Amino acid sequence: MLVRSAVSSALAGVVAAVLAFTGPALGDDDDHDLFGNRTKFGNKIKIDAPAGALKLFGDRQILKAKRDSLRHRGPGYRTSLIGDDLRIDINDGRLGLRGHHADGGTVEPVEVIVIPLGGFAALPVVCGDNTYSFASGELIFTRRKTSDERRPPPFTPQFDAAFPVATLIGEISGTATNQDGEVLEVLGVDSADEVRSEDGFTSVVAVWLSFIDADGQVVDSAAFTGSFVSDGTTSETVIVDHGNCGVIDDLGNIQIGPLFVYPFPPDQLITIEGF
Repeated sequence: MLVRSAVSSALAGVVAAVLAFTGPALGDDDDHDLFGNRTKFGNKIKIDAPAGALKLFGDRQILKAKRDSLRHRGPGYRTSLIGDDLRIDINDGRLGLRGHHADGGTVEPVEVIVIPLGGFAALPVVCGDNTYSFASGELIFTRRKTSDERRPPPFTPQFDAAFPVATLIGEISGTATNQDGEVLEVLGVDSADEVRSEDGFTSVVAVWLSFIDADGQVVDSAAFTGSFVSDGTTSETVIVDHGNCGVIDDLGNIQIGPLFVYPFPPDQLITIEGF
């Protein structure tokens, strides 16, 4: 089931599919470890590996991810994917806006980018013994650019040129076929919320998919959640795989996170429930 509420502004002809995201500080500048405490850059991250759960808390945003559910809210948006129930609520007037915008910061227009899911047919998603190829439907991005500045390394100038710093909510809705030709419904979220400030760069991302059979049962799920924070000199990264799916790249390697490019090495992946 899909429930969507969004007020759209402008259509753009640029494909912007991928980003990363978090928010600035909660308050003090305590320098604690990543797991269960506040980082020196301000975000609070808690990973409960035995329970398969991740929580991220930042400025005006909260992300909670478990084995079979994602809840994520931030400035101007709320999303959730719980089994076969996808809900996306976007307020264009508030999307991606934080305090510095009220102080005279530039407010960019909201863009809506529609990409046919069939265009990702060459990127099969592997879930254990099942392989899914996207067949029909749409990937709809609602995006507001929040900065013209570059991200810090390891992001490249080419990445910045293709994908500006932004708050972006992607809604995935369509069908896929498995290796036996069975058609399944696909629902998902590809969201990113990025902040570039004088203190550095923060970002949090959630990419989730549910594959649903004709009986309405979720048979497989892809669940990838990440956080990156940097002061321009040092950085901290958390990447968590909750699902049982990956995507095959051009070299035949299985990577976590369908429809998503994250420029960090695989040894930074934390597998809570892998495939």
